[in-house]
Amino acid sequence: MVCDIDMCSARGVLHEGCIAFLVDECIASSMSVAISAEGRASSPGVTQTMNLMFHASANVGTKLRIVSTTMASGLQSNAGRCEVWDSKNHRLLASGAMLLMPPSLPMKRPS
Repeated sequence: MVCDIDMCSARGVLHEGCIAFLVDECIASSMSVAISAEGRASSPGVTQTMNLMFHASANVGTKLRIVSTTMASGLQSNAGRCEVWDSKNHRLLASGAMLLMPPSLPMKRPS
């Protein structure tokens, strides 16, 4: 993926909110693959916690490499980690870990 102007802050660098979005989506995607590989038919869940560390900035045109790993997959929660790299310069831009949990069920109304 290439860092586009629409992904940047007013300073012209990759916005931290965009990185958070990419980390969230990539970890959820890797969770879906892990859950399917286990033969389960459930969603990875909703984000419970997300911890991000920003190590360096990326300018417009930077080629990004995103590495996402499922660390644990269970019925009550799923955990994953993700790294966003500057592919050309082999520089770590951001890293994050996330915990996902099943969404709560709708409340039953008394009849």
